[in-house]
Formats: sequence, structure tokens, C-alpha cells
Amino acid sequence: MLEQAKRKELYTELVCADIRSYLTETEKKFDLVLAFDSLIYLGTLETVFEGVKRVLKPGGIFAFCTEVSESLSVELKKTARYGHSR
Repeated sequence: MLEQAKRKELYTELVCADIRSYLTETEKKFDLVLAFDSLIYLGTLETVFEGVKRVLKPGGIFAFCTEVSESLSVELKKTARYGHSR
């Protein structure tokens, strides 16, 4: 996917990294952090949310989606994707 994105020549920077490690280690700050079709592959999200809080500029926006778990805080579904409760 990164190679395809690189060929489009639309991006200033492309990074291949573990999301938790990147958010913990980067010194960059962002106005916007998007996480779509990615958090469903992670169990607990506390570390990710803490990392996003660390890298967001004041007034920044964090937009994400998850699958829903109605019964548990984190549930591995039959689809091999995690569902998360509120």
C-alpha cells in the first residue's frame, strides 16, 4: 500500500510503523489524526488514545471508527476484528 501511495506523489511523508510505537516516539505534532479501518485490529486502545493526545496540537481533531461490542469492553469477533464498547 505504501508503494502505491508513493507512486501517486500526493504525500509529503509516508511512514511504515506500529501505530503505538509511532505515537509514543514521534516528536511531530498534528492538527488531525485519522484512524479508519485500523483500530479494529487492536485490542485495547488506551495506549493509542494516550499517544494521539500526545501528538495532537491544541484544538486538533482525532477521528476514528471501530466495530461495536455490546457486551464487553473489547471483544474479538468471528471476523477476527475487535469490537469496542463505549
